[in-house]
Amino acid sequence: IDHTTSQGIMSKSTLNKMVAFSKLMKTLKEKAEVESVTDLLSSVMTIFGLKEHFKKISKTNDEYEDRWANVMELCLMAERYSEDGPCFIQSNKSARDNEGDAGGSWEETPLGNFLDDISLLTDVQEDSSGDECENNVRLVANLMTIHASKGMEFDA
Repeated sequence: IDHTTSQGIMSKSTLNKMVAFSKLMKTLKEKAEVESVTDLLSSVMTIFGLKEHFKKISKTNDEYEDRWANVMELCLMAERYSEDGPCFIQSNKSARDNEGDAGGSWEETPLGNFLDDISLLTDVQEDSSGDECENNVRLVANLMTIHASKGMEFDA
């Protein structure tokens, strides 16, 4: 974040939070270039204090255990991609130098494949909701994009 262009646009407090968030995202991006999907997911959970957050927001111990069980299931699914190497693999160094340039070519990545598979599971759940019998248990994880979360509040 460029400090010189942001003066007058947002408060110093907000700017400091944005700088901290930007550094955090850069750290996660760097981790994704060397860590497997499983390790990156673990890093995200640790950095954002997901377990503590669930303990804080859950009204009962059962609710907390259900939430954490869902996260652990997501981690188990991520293990299928752990032997595929780092999350991000860019085939073209010039694309890294020109981030955001549509001309750079990207290879299929373990993280991309994992997210595609997870989103397909979510689509399958939405398509067949109501078609399940009582004994048919489905494994599904829901992801939320920044656009989808717009308007929702989260503790910082």
